[in-house]
Amino acid sequence: MALFDDHIIQAKKNLAFRRHNDVNHALNPEVALSTTKWSPEEFKSYIKLFQLSRRARYLVSESEGVIDQGRAFLTYDKHLARAVRHLDVLLVLFCRRYPEVTFKKISIKCIELKKNELKAIFIA
Repeated sequence: MALFDDHIIQAKKNLAFRRHNDVNHALNPEVALSTTKWSPEEFKSYIKLFQLSRRARYLVSESEGVIDQGRAFLTYDKHLARAVRHLDVLLVLFCRRYPEVTFKKISIKCIELKKNELKAIFIA
């Protein structure tokens, strides 16, 4: 699938990503030699979506790479809205880079999101 072309090219160069840190390094716009770096906004959305997904799965909060395990962190509507906004940024990136790939339209109902706020996701 064309969506993974960048990563396949990297794998052929023996630069396969085996850990999250490898992916972070490859996408980080501050890494001068990276051939797969994203814009600062796209990279921030990737990192924030990663952190929010960990919060939802493991009930932890992560700030600047430090995980606070002292208590359980639940996921509320505001966290869902943040995750959807970051996902929207990444979907716009993928649609721009890979116009031949289509994504099925999804509709999300969340009181923290407003209609027409997003570009790639429909708010019900």
